[in-house]
Amino acid sequence: MNTLGKLQGRGVDVSMNQVGISQAIQLGKFLSNLPLFIACSTLKRAIQTAEIVANENQSNGSGKVFYYEGFDELSWGWMEGKDKNVEPIKTSHESLLKIWKSGNLTESALGGESPEKVLN
Repeated sequence: MNTLGKLQGRGVDVSMNQVGISQAIQLGKFLSNLPLFIACSTLKRAIQTAEIVANENQSNGSGKVFYYEGFDELSWGWMEGKDKNVEPIKTSHESLLKIWKSGNLTESALGGESPEKVLN
């Protein structure tokens, strides 16, 4: 979910805004004295974050980024890109989270993925 309350899964592949870019730069500087293995999903916002962190860590040899599609976010199906606080998204989202918290990880939103599918 983004700062506007919209559900962002693998189907919403948007770039970071200036706040996200600034946060990634701060993170990269914070981690600059640590040896890192930097891996990310293939979504734009993850790639941007990883590459910014890697750029801030060139001097310690942690400047390589590894990209893995398996790290991509879960698809929220019909709810992707929509505000989670507006009906019918709100009720559907809350119901799905409650089902998952009960231990049933096979359920998904229509057209989306279940946590079990993502993990396998």
